[in-house]
Amino acid sequence: MTNSTGKGTVEYVVTDLSDDALKPKPGTLQYGASLIKEKVWITFSRDMKIRLQKPLLVSSFNAIDGWGSHMRWSLSCGLQGAI
Repeated sequence: MTNSTGKGTVEYVVTDLSDDALKPKPGTLQYGASLIKEKVWITFSRDMKIRLQKPLLVSSFNAIDGWGSHMRWSLSCGLQGAI
């Protein structure tokens, strides 16, 4: 990934494992990946198991970093990339 960190990048921490793609709450993965329009670096506050109810739309300028946390995602809906 090129130029996804540094100046102008929002650091976002997922603190809530719930998932509501229609009305994402701050602190959720859907909110960080879908509603923040700037470049975003997403990390997790603790180990989490997130069950996606709808596909997670991720732009090409988003980084989802699970380093240091044990992450499990239910991929019944999946991830989708957007350019």
